[in-house]
Amino acid sequence: MVSEPEPIEAGPYTIRWWETGDADLLAEAVALSSDHLRPWMPWFDSEPMTVEQRAELITYWRNIARSGGDEHFGVFEKANVVGAVGLHRRVDPDGVEIGYWTHVRHVRRGIATAAARALASYAFRDAALRYVEIHHDEANHLSARIPRKLGFTLRGTYEAPRCAEGHSGRECVWRVNRSEWRGHF
Repeated sequence: MVSEPEPIEAGPYTIRWWETGDADLLAEAVALSSDHLRPWMPWFDSEPMTVEQRAELITYWRNIARSGGDEHFGVFEKANVVGAVGLHRRVDPDGVEIGYWTHVRHVRRGIATAAARALASYAFRDAALRYVEIHHDEANHLSARIPRKLGFTLRGTYEAPRCAEGHSGRECVWRVNRSEWRGHF
């Protein structure tokens, strides 16, 4: 059983596991950002959700995280949801993938970069982890800026299923190894 981590401070942002009491804030952020997120996020197929459904989803996320699976974090500025970031264990046992999104009212403020940086450092606390990856669709140019800024290396661009309406069918995979990360941050 994995215990919930302490909140992570990343400049003016606090990154912490979602709590069921955040369901209404998350619902509002997703609803307001729908046009911004829908082209890139495969999970948007299940939107819209009620606040109750979202609270159930958060409970599910917390249970998965406690069992050593994916971790879903809210990114907060004071009491406001400004984005989300996740640590996904879908790569292989030696690595994890970071995913992120930013509330449409807060884009281009460095939030996703700060959150991804903080989450990579958090991930590397696991001594068994060798690398962290960021994957994004080739057409998502805003998302591509983040791994580049953080010193990740583009490993390649691969054919991928078109899982969301804006997807090109080409996925970029960026990676940073533990030794490289220690040298950067």
